[in-house]
Amino acid sequence: MDVVIIRENEEDLYAGIEHQQTDEVVQCLKLISRPGCEKIVRYAFEYARLYKRKKVSCFVKDNIAKQTDGLFQKCSGR
Repeated sequence: MDVVIIRENEEDLYAGIEHQQTDEVVQCLKLISRPGCEKIVRYAFEYARLYKRKKVSCFVKDNIAKQTDGLFQKCSGR
């Protein structure tokens, strides 16, 4: 199998925005932006063009994080 994975965490879960709601509950905030999504998608297509790849596929887990991962899916043209 000949596969290249482009994964970018510039904005994702490692943003470090978190707080403790109670002694037993901690919350982490996931941030994502349209410009950040478009940057990743553009890079993937530029990579594919440069290395003569035939196909670009986008995989997201937008059944859980419908708005954040859904934004990435929309930016990818899926």
